[in-house]
Amino acid sequence: MEEINKKTDARMSQFENKHFDYMQLKEIRIGVKKNLDVNTYAKPEFLFLQMRQIRMGLEAGVDVTKYNKPGYDWLQMEEIRLGLMEGNDISMYAGLQYSATIMREIRKGLKEGINLNPFVKRGCSTSVLKQV
Repeated sequence: MEEINKKTDARMSQFENKHFDYMQLKEIRIGVKKNLDVNTYAKPEFLFLQMRQIRMGLEAGVDVTKYNKPGYDWLQMEEIRLGLMEGNDISMYAGLQYSATIMREIRKGLKEGINLNPFVKRGCSTSVLKQV
């Protein structure tokens, strides 16, 4: 156990004093302990919640390059990650133009075999999408 902690501490030293806050360092440490490629998300421009979504994607074995962009908020990242885990065609909703709530409804629709994109393109609200 002590050997693992030494290895973790050694890997973590490269991230200290690099403008990460406590919560960001915590997410990096979790990834280091799980032997994940933390360089995918160990970037100061990611909030810790964004880092968490990327870390969870790495743990699940999904292609995090589909959403590890600072322009996505953590809720959008979550919807893309969940879609990847479900095997959805995320290209239907993985765009910065969609809010996380719209993404969620499109993802849920895809899960049920319903393409909500025509409704989204017409400007239908989330409440309308939920009814479709």
